Amino acid sequence: MLRDPGAAAKLIIRQVDVNGGQALVGFSGEATTHARHAGERGVKMAPVVHFLSPSGEPTAPPLVGMLLPDFYSAYLEASLEAASAVARTG
Repeated sequence: MLRDPGAAAKLIIRQVDVNGGQALVGFSGEATTHARHAGERGVKMAPVVHFLSPSGEPTAPPLVGMLLPDFYSAYLEASLEAASAVARTG
């Protein structure tokens, strides 16, 4: 998926600052902040990549930390594929 030029059109990627006070609209339309949103998801450190449906439900396990930097792209690719499979099956 990472090597597919059309894949980017299928993804929505957002960066959330775990300590940030910036305004954010949550999945159910509520006003919140970056820090509050991260806290509600249990994020205490970065990086964490969450794979979520449009309603905010997890579609693959989160990718937490850098794990092994040499293999990070492979872990990311596997998680993207798992999340895509869930999205395709609904």
